[in-house]
Amino acid sequence: MLDRKGNETLAIELASALERRGADAPHERLLNVARVLLVSAGAVLDSAGLRESPRDIDIIDDMHAMHEAFLADYLD
Repeated sequence: MLDRKGNETLAIELASALERRGADAPHERLLNVARVLLVSAGAVLDSAGLRESPRDIDIIDDMHAMHEAFLADYLD
């Protein structure tokens, strides 16, 4: 997984992108949303490996669905 500083840089960029898309939340909340997305993605991708099995693909697909559901609260 990326180091903490790298993750924070990505979180800032992602929060800004969410703001540009019209996310309905204060900036600090969007930073937390971005952090959750990045950390959960890192954990799932570390666990799933390189999509070497159907199980890995299913886990990654479920992560995508989870992220979409999470973001639905903030984006139209």
